[in-house]
Amino acid sequence: MRLIFAAVILLIVYGSLYPFDFLAPSPDELRSRLAALASLHLTLRGDMLGNFALFVPFGFCGDFALVRRQVDAVSTLGLFLAGLVLALALQLGQLALPTRDPSLVDVCLNAVGIAGGLLLARIPGVKRLALGLSPTHRADVPLYLAGLWIISQLLPLVPTLDLSAVRTALKPLLQQPVFAIPDAVLYCVAWLAVLHMLDRPSLATRLGKLLPFLPLAVLAPQPFIVGGEITLAEVSGSVAAGLVWLAGRSRLSPLLLGALLLAATLAANLLPWEAAAWARDFHWVPFASLLEGNMASNSAALLRKLFLYGGAAWLFRAGGGTWPGAAVVVLLAVSVQEAAQIVSRRGTPDITDPLLAVIVAVGLAAIDRQASVRTASDSQKRVAAAARVVPLPEPEPVPVPVPSATAAVAGNPRLAGLDGLRAIAALGVFGVHFNQMVGLDAKLGPFDLGRWLANGNSGVALFFVLSGFLLSMPFWREAHGSGPPVDVRNYFVRRLARILPAYYLCLFGLLAILLARGHAPSINNVLSHIVFLYNLNDSHILSLNAPFWTLAVEMQFYLLLPFLMLPLRRLSLRTALIWVSSLAVGSYLANYGLLSFLLARDQWPIESSLIWPFSLYISGPASFVLTYSTLAHLTYFLIGIATALLFVASAPGRPARFPGAFRSRADWVFCTCAVAVLLILSTPLDDILQAPHGHYNWPFVPLLLAAMIFATPHSAIARRILEAAALRRLGLISYGFYIFHYPVQKLFAWLLGLADLSLGQFWWLFAALSLAGSMAVAALSFLLLERPVMRLASGRRPGSRGGVVYQQPTGGPQPAGEHDRPDHPPMPDGDWRQVAVHFRGRQLATLRLIADAQRISLSAAARHLLATYIADQVPLPAPLPAPVAVDGGPGVEAVELCRVNVRSRQNEFLLQMAQRLGCSVEASFGLIVDHYRSG
Repeated sequence: MRLIFAAVILLIVYGSLYPFDFLAPSPDELRSRLAALASLHLTLRGDMLGNFALFVPFGFCGDFALVRRQVDAVSTLGLFLAGLVLALALQLGQLALPTRDPSLVDVCLNAVGIAGGLLLARIPGVKRLALGLSPTHRADVPLYLAGLWIISQLLPLVPTLDLSAVRTALKPLLQQPVFAIPDAVLYCVAWLAVLHMLDRPSLATRLGKLLPFLPLAVLAPQPFIVGGEITLAEVSGSVAAGLVWLAGRSRLSPLLLGALLLAATLAANLLPWEAAAWARDFHWVPFASLLEGNMASNSAALLRKLFLYGGAAWLFRAGGGTWPGAAVVVLLAVSVQEAAQIVSRRGTPDITDPLLAVIVAVGLAAIDRQASVRTASDSQKRVAAAARVVPLPEPEPVPVPVPSATAAVAGNPRLAGLDGLRAIAALGVFGVHFNQMVGLDAKLGPFDLGRWLANGNSGVALFFVLSGFLLSMPFWREAHGSGPPVDVRNYFVRRLARILPAYYLCLFGLLAILLARGHAPSINNVLSHIVFLYNLNDSHILSLNAPFWTLAVEMQFYLLLPFLMLPLRRLSLRTALIWVSSLAVGSYLANYGLLSFLLARDQWPIESSLIWPFSLYISGPASFVLTYSTLAHLTYFLIGIATALLFVASAPGRPARFPGAFRSRADWVFCTCAVAVLLILSTPLDDILQAPHGHYNWPFVPLLLAAMIFATPHSAIARRILEAAALRRLGLISYGFYIFHYPVQKLFAWLLGLADLSLGQFWWLFAALSLAGSMAVAALSFLLLERPVMRLASGRRPGSRGGVVYQQPTGGPQPAGEHDRPDHPPMPDGDWRQVAVHFRGRQLATLRLIADAQRISLSAAARHLLATYIADQVPLPAPLPAPVAVDGGPGVEAVELCRVNVRSRQNEFLLQMAQRLGCSVEASFGLIVDHYRSG
């Protein structure tokens, strides 16, 4: 509570001294302002309410933070005097602010606000709610969030019986009704979220069937509140919320409500769409929009935004996500809203809403974490007593030799053939730059050599799809129980260790050459290359090394991936695949819309200063910033992520009895896709299969490349081709080959020019020299720099030798449930628990049938049914069925004890289910088996 009290003081100081344009007054101005300070002239009613409300949190939070005992009059008086001194000091500070009007009336109103906060803290009901933030009580976060929305509808909480005020409040509804669909949808979804937050057994018992009528109960007194009004959107939204709640309460999952709440918020703030004539300025001063105008309206808007953003984050968290993931989703949605308002006439684009989204999400996460820590010991005792959960000791890691050079990604086993695909991608990009210098052109029927070489830049698409595929695979394996948890910090360390050494070697080597030749780049250019932000400026993006632009996109994707995967890995297979596919299409459409808008304008260039020394500079419609942006290429990473999800999901469940049939299908898929890619890239199909503002024949070539990646590890033909020694070794050094080949090509082109040898005539010599030189430099970089740094970052054990790194088991494709056998302990991770369950009779027969069909253990079959049930979200009947249905029938002697390894979230689900049904965890597990047996 003391931390909250300190935050309140900071916000009071910020709001009182905004906009911080201090100016020393002249003696005459000072006398005039002191006279105005001493006057007792009353201000506007909204400002008076704002000054009163400003210090209510000071008294309220200060009472819990500083006053030791409820009857401690000395501490209470000291807190009141401290607040009074703060209020007076802020008014004196406003003497140096020409835009503010200091007044002792404001000090008096602040004092009344402090006293009101102190009295409010002593009300028993309010005190119980506030104690949820203290170290000895558990916070009721959803109740606080619902309260924010309800209070925002009733502000300024000042009643009136003036009939003219009542008529004015009802005028928008009766005399001038305007039905705004986005606002009605927002009210409906917001009230549904509130009803969901209040739908707990304790409140349900008290309110009974009156809960769906809460929206109307809050709407009814609004005409009798000063400044209140009722619109048709509010009435229709409130009525619709009650009806939807009565009809489909059980179908409103937290995840669905969170997504609807965010979508409705964006729709209400952006629709109907009114495009601005030009891009509007973005306001970087925090909370400026909330500190100007009527304070009562601004207070209501603040509470409303806190509910919308905090409520969406809480709903995502309640739906199975994590706080960081929920915060990122909300922040991205709000950022999209602010970005859209730059080119829209609706709303004001500023930094306030993104900051509020971050603050409320971080605050809720801190409250939830504090509550979890307080109740950890008690909860552990209850869990152990109710569910017989036995946390297993972490076994010592078993050293598993993995060739460090061939590990595609940390935590991933090496997938056969992918190094060969990397080599082909790198050679394709090499061919693009080679032909730009040489200009080869030959045709054989419909096949065009020049077109084929020029389309070698599709190797970049292959690199991006491969990155999304390999980097997301550990997250998907963790989500589906076939891999260890992903250490995000270790992920970033390994990514930086993989990218930075060779990149900085190439970067600073090129800078040294430029300095030696007297062509020093600007300091802004150098710094932007150091931090991978050069793809924001047309004068920087291709200034040093053409292939570098992809590394900026890669690094920005590396930063985005963990935040993208945090919410996705909590979803079921089908839902996650739908989301990723939608994001892949949505990122293309977002880029298409942005380019269409920018290309329609005739005001070039576009310049915007960011944090020094970085800036955005778009020279014109053919800008490289637009062509090589991260948004333009995000769709390829997302296609790779979707491919990895399908790969991980299909690996455990693939029957082992018919490997030959599967290999033949994989061979067919690989060969068909390879031929299709070759035809598209070397024939006029290239011109036909081009999407507007798309790259690399989107979506045809990227999807074909993704299918090839999926099929390669299973295809005998693909492995025979791609595992050839030359391709595999080139794949190992493909990163260095990629970034060094263009400078090497420039070097040999210069040397051949000195020898007066034409590149067009001696193209074969240029190809041989530049190819051999690029491979030599890449090999040296790999052996002397990249591999040692990667080994250091991977935590190589001292006893390793022979180029082998000893790691934890990587969790590659394996039979489902291998880690679930009673004699096989769970993976060394605190996220696993072991639940002992006795299965009898028909339940045991069902599990044996599943286990025999999939060649897994009984425990693995049980966990598979549990995971399927959670993903399907099929509700079981609330009353407990007869014991015969749970225990398998009387007189059945066949009983077997299964120790099922489950994740913590699965264990929590079993506990909640058992509590809801009023039975043991063992009985609830049996109900799940019976559900699928009967189905």
